[in-house]
Amino acid sequence: LYESECNSQHDSFYRVCKVNALETTIQRSEKQNKELLLRLSDSEQKNLKNTAAYRDILKLYRSQIVPNDTNIAEMCLQHTELVIGSSTDCHRYYNCSEQSRFVHKKWPTPYLHECVYPFMFSEETLKCENYSMVFCWKRFEATWECRYFFHQYESPISVIPCQDRFPNCEGYDDGLWSTFRRRIGPPWHKICKNNRTISIGQCPFDEVLNIQTFIVNGTCDVLQVVIKNSTTV
Repeated sequence: LYESECNSQHDSFYRVCKVNALETTIQRSEKQNKELLLRLSDSEQKNLKNTAAYRDILKLYRSQIVPNDTNIAEMCLQHTELVIGSSTDCHRYYNCSEQSRFVHKKWPTPYLHECVYPFMFSEETLKCENYSMVFCWKRFEATWECRYFFHQYESPISVIPCQDRFPNCEGYDDGLWSTFRRRIGPPWHKICKNNRTISIGQCPFDEVLNIQTFIVNGTCDVLQVVIKNSTTV
């Protein structure tokens, strides 16, 4: 490293150049170490705060008091960094350091947050994770997007009802299913998995046969129409 930075034929100049390069490397390392120690210190302080917060929460649980929409504001005053899942709904959680972006007069508390469908809140990572990675235990596990609180608090005067915008896969086997949507155009379909709507779409137009495809046996295909001759007596 030093030889590449010091290209000289004189030994004395080479030694000075090598020392300067070494000092620069040491200074750079010291700066990086200070930054690392600062980050570790901040992380340690945050961990201490979280430990104290969850210790207090544990005491409340032992007293059969759990965080809810009513008492979370008081808890957040004492523990501003607290992040904890809802005790009733697997897709909801409370974050005392960040208020919800969803503003509605019926929204229970600004500290209430909701994962994006179909994510669930993990009590292990304290983040929204894919539902397949979260163990909800006794918490309610919403499998249809319209059961998420965000859609329940939407304006009742809506151009397209929630059930038409987000087809329901509850009770359906995994696979592609036909679905009704109040829109003009090619037939719509939904892809279901684990009672959840993974995606929605429209059957494509077959450019080769110049015909619209439809849902046939779990896939978008051309309808085979069989016309039988009728005999008039």
